[in-house]
Amino acid sequence: MQVRLAFAVSALVAAAPTLAATLGGNLGCGAPSLTSEDHAELQALSMFPSAVEAERGPVSIPVYWNTLTDNSGQGNLTASQIQEWMSVVNKGYAKTGFSFRLAGTRYLQDSAQFNTKGVDTAATVRLRDSLHVGNQRTLNIVTLNMLSAGYVGYATYPWVYRSEPRQDGVLIHYDLRPGSTDPNNNLGHVLIHEIGHWLGLLHVFSGSCDGDGDGVADTPPQKTLSRGCPTGKDSCPNRPGLDSIHNYLDYSDDVCLREFTPGQVARMKQFYGAYRA
Repeated sequence: MQVRLAFAVSALVAAAPTLAATLGGNLGCGAPSLTSEDHAELQALSMFPSAVEAERGPVSIPVYWNTLTDNSGQGNLTASQIQEWMSVVNKGYAKTGFSFRLAGTRYLQDSAQFNTKGVDTAATVRLRDSLHVGNQRTLNIVTLNMLSAGYVGYATYPWVYRSEPRQDGVLIHYDLRPGSTDPNNNLGHVLIHEIGHWLGLLHVFSGSCDGDGDGVADTPPQKTLSRGCPTGKDSCPNRPGLDSIHNYLDYSDDVCLREFTPGQVARMKQFYGAYRA
């Protein structure tokens, strides 16, 4: 839902503890809380949308994939597994105008780095800096053991690139690939979720029933995250629309997630035009 994005991000910060809530059992998304600088960026973009040229044509995004393993080889992904995961991502974004092509892969064996203790620890910041390739249009993905940090994944928002370009990208738990051993997230859809953040989307359950949520007009008000696939869930019964349980930016099980709204697609194109084009 949306009235003005500036209000939406304020509501999101107020709900910051929810961002680390459970996803598929004990797994959590590490989408960062928004800072005052983020507020200013998003408010300007919301107040003056005509000054931003949204990306109108198809966009092919180069992806550099970094696979970390521990010293025993845990975390290894074969070339075919990476390609299969990329295919899932492209299927998820097929109607958005965005596609993703594998531009390079790299393997690193280091138990300490693999078992990260947090996305913003000094060690992980150095790791992200050392692995980063390309510019603002390049998606850097690192697979590692995110569960040791208490998350399934993490992504930087597009406006962060200007101040921290070498931190830009996505970190994701290696065993959330298609065919994962995780019973709730075994189709690879968590990566679609994290890339949505990288392209500027917020969680559909951002804020409260009375706020402006994720800043997108066609996602109904939603107060709480979803788990499983709760048909008919309505966390804001006094507002129009049911919860977006099938939306990639909710926390439903992979089998339940299958869509972006037209408003989310427009928002991704707007943010790409503003920050990544």
